[in-house]
Amino acid sequence: MSIYDKIKRILGIDRPEEKSYEAPTTEECTTDTTTEGEENTEEEEDEVCVHQDSTQTELITGLTISDDYHVICKGHPLLEKLSIHPIGEDMLWVGESHGPLFFANANTGIARQLLDENSNLVGFEEQDFDWEKLKTVGYLYDVERRHVGYGGMGRYWDFCDGVCCLTWMLHPDGRYYADEDGFGMEDDEEEHIYCIIDSNLRIVAPWQPMTREEMATKMREAALN
Repeated sequence: MSIYDKIKRILGIDRPEEKSYEAPTTEECTTDTTTEGEENTEEEEDEVCVHQDSTQTELITGLTISDDYHVICKGHPLLEKLSIHPIGEDMLWVGESHGPLFFANANTGIARQLLDENSNLVGFEEQDFDWEKLKTVGYLYDVERRHVGYGGMGRYWDFCDGVCCLTWMLHPDGRYYADEDGFGMEDDEEEHIYCIIDSNLRIVAPWQPMTREEMATKMREAALN
């Protein structure tokens, strides 16, 4: 099966039902986040996590992941307090969808912050937004102020072939406004934008609206590069 066919199958393009935004890992993308033969020497315990400049954002280096999925990152205590969720291919979702939130690579010991504790984007620059395509979006208020509300930041699927698609809900459907009896519901439809991030924690496709077919194509292109 080609990478393109695999990604199309994962995204459910050929299936009529909708997929959840945080679906479990599939057979095509198995999760294995254990590190082999990792030992903590006194020298390693004295290492301090540092920030490393990159063209996209500051990266946090020097962290290690214990066998029970605990982040060891001296000099960055916030990371050590957050919950960890394996998301395939030794990649980790560290924190919560409303922030603070980090992506981490268990193999390289590098992490990138995505959200702060107030649900604001961290480290996303102008080139990480396709403003031309975003002109077609109806609700740009949160994008312009770099704030993630409603459902928080999510994943359309876990890592596969070195890439993962992030999802950001800009506006909920009309049921969001209804009370427990159903009164107050409006006709609004959900609106999402997406970006694609790779295992080196680089944004390889900027935030933009995408169909599932477009998402599959962009993920395939990113996986081949």
